[in-house]
This record gives sequence, C-alpha cells and structure tokens, in this order.
Amino acid sequence: MLRFRLFTVLLFIAQLSFGQQLDLLKIKAAVTDSSNAYYYPKLLAEFLQEPDYYSGEKGTYLYYGYLFSSQYKSILYGKEVDKFDKYLDSKRYPKAIEAGEKLLENNAVNLGLLMKMTHCYKEAGKLKEADNARKRVGVLMRAIRDNGDKPYRVTSVGDEYIVMAAEGLTAIARGPGSMSEESGKIPRTEVQGIKGMVDSWEVKDERTNEKKAAFFEVLYNTSSFKIP
Repeated sequence: MLRFRLFTVLLFIAQLSFGQQLDLLKIKAAVTDSSNAYYYPKLLAEFLQEPDYYSGEKGTYLYYGYLFSSQYKSILYGKEVDKFDKYLDSKRYPKAIEAGEKLLENNAVNLGLLMKMTHCYKEAGKLKEADNARKRVGVLMRAIRDNGDKPYRVTSVGDEYIVMAAEGLTAIARGPGSMSEESGKIPRTEVQGIKGMVDSWEVKDERTNEKKAAFFEVLYNTSSFKIP
C-alpha cells in the first residue's frame, strides 16, 4: 500500500512538472457557443466591468479562448499602436490614454497593452481606472500561472517577457543548446488549427540568484495568423 501511495505521489509530481493539461477543444466549444455561460462576448463583458469577481476558471477560458475569438491577433501592430507608443514614450499620458483605450476596444486581453495602460492611468492621476486595469492584468496572469510553468503557455511572444518579469526572472540567453534535450521532451500543442511553439530561456531568478531554465509554449491560431 505504501509503495502504491508513493508511486501515486511521484506520478502526480511528474504530471505537475509539465503543467496542467490545457483542454483547448473544451475551451473552444464553450467560448464559441452563444448558449454557454463561457461564451466569449459574455466573458469579455464581465472582465471589463467586474474583474474583482472573476474566477480562475473564467480567466483561463478568457485568456486561451482569445485564440478562437474574432479579436485574435498574434501580434499587436499598426499605425494606432505606433501612435500610442509615441505618446507613451513622450509621457503625454492623456493622449496615450485616448489612443490606448481605442486599441483596447479590439484588444481587451492584450496583456502588454493593459500593463502600459495601467501605468498611463496612474501617471495621469486616474487611480480608479488604473486599479481596474491592474486587476484585469491580474486575471490574465493568474490564468497563465494556473495552467503550468513547464512550460508556461502564452498566446503571444510578448507575454513571455511579461511572465518572466512577473516571476522575478531575468533573461540571460534564449534557446541555449544545453536545454534542447529538455525542451524536446515538452509536448507541443496541435489541435484544430492551434499550434504551439516552445521557447527555451536561460534565466536568473532574482530571488535566489540561481540560474535555471524557463520554458514557454506560444500558442497560435494558424488560420488567423498574420505576419506584419
């Protein structure tokens, strides 16, 4: 009995080492069904209005359901993005907020944009808006953390850098050869138009000064993937 329990514990730990199983087919079925409580427009409306009460499960459906939404973009780019970045870089926060809010209308779960908007609101003295944006960032970050860290599963390359910063990890080098074997053991996602690309990093944990490996699987909707 003891041996069986030990085997069960070890099996559980082994499963955790590769993160949780993310059921993208289940998520797709829910977020594209208008009768489902997790229909994407419903999730999005609640996310915008009441992020305080957003459950972890809803966050997962929102963050990864984005892959199947009409808003999906693999990369945020364009003239409006350039305008926003220009205002932000020059610290013209009211102008940046105006441009950023227009971008958020069609990019409401873009983690990088939300973080920048949190900063803009704070600097402009709009503390209520800053708090709301910060809570939305928290919902999305929790969704990523809840779905494993070997690898972290993200919906854009930009989110890799955000997760590393949030986890206190400083990138040293990307894709070191010594990690290729371990990286190769990580299962890649490939289901109904969604494919995963695994990125490996050598990082420094700022809390312990330890150098270690960090892995990310960037998920793409290949049917909607566009290169700027």
